[in-house]
Amino acid sequence: MLTKDEKDYLAKIPASKKVSIKPFDPQAKRAGDSIVSKIKKTLPDLEVLFMGATALEIAGQNDIDIYVLAKQKDFDKYLPTLKKLFGKPEHVHKTFIEWEFKENGYPVELYLTEPPERQIKIYEILKSNRKLLKEYEDLKLSFNGKSFRDYQGAKYEFYNRILPTQAKDFLGKEVEIIMDRPLGSKHPKHGFVYEANYGYIPNTKSPDGEELDAYYLGINKPLKRAKGICIAIIHRTNDNDDKLVVIPEGMKLSNSEIEKQTNFQEQWFKHIIIRK
Repeated sequence: MLTKDEKDYLAKIPASKKVSIKPFDPQAKRAGDSIVSKIKKTLPDLEVLFMGATALEIAGQNDIDIYVLAKQKDFDKYLPTLKKLFGKPEHVHKTFIEWEFKENGYPVELYLTEPPERQIKIYEILKSNRKLLKEYEDLKLSFNGKSFRDYQGAKYEFYNRILPTQAKDFLGKEVEIIMDRPLGSKHPKHGFVYEANYGYIPNTKSPDGEELDAYYLGINKPLKRAKGICIAIIHRTNDNDDKLVVIPEGMKLSNSEIEKQTNFQEQWFKHIIIRK
């Protein structure tokens, strides 16, 4: 499932643009490491990240992605030094400043930015998981010579699959739940009876590695699957396992009603109810 920002970006990519995937080139990696060393030598207090396929030493476009991390309010403090090193920025935005140039013939994109948490998390996951890294490289290679838009879309799908899903992103949105524990069924381990339909959102990943769980409230009969609106999140403060609260469109439930209908399970966990 792509985000709105991802869809908007893909729509801007020309349909005729093709992607060229090349084997990993160690010289590109050395060029990136050299840029990092140059920045750290002149700005030793800043964190500098070298990420992307070249940093991961896998096939790609042999481009170099460098992130110089700073608070937005401090951009002007570091901008003069970076201009001396790399010239005038290509783009100056409110939230980041971007340079585009070549280092020993390899294309470089360098950013002065606050920490890009999503990119950092993706990089860390791939760096620590050889199986996922191989899958990612194979995906890249499969798109060599094909549509850049389709290539970027496939990468977004891959990222969204390996990243933990944020429960808050579903607030106010329609979702579909598959009920693996319908109303009246018993918990396979603890034996209590489910007094509400309970299931998961397919193609999601919660912090515990499983799909994101959800209560489907307001219907007093067992269901196999259902669509509804996510009106709240039950955030367990002593357990990293948020639960969505979903109801049929047009229905309303107060926090006290949510508490009452989910108490059969949530009574054992400290929690708060979060709404949009």
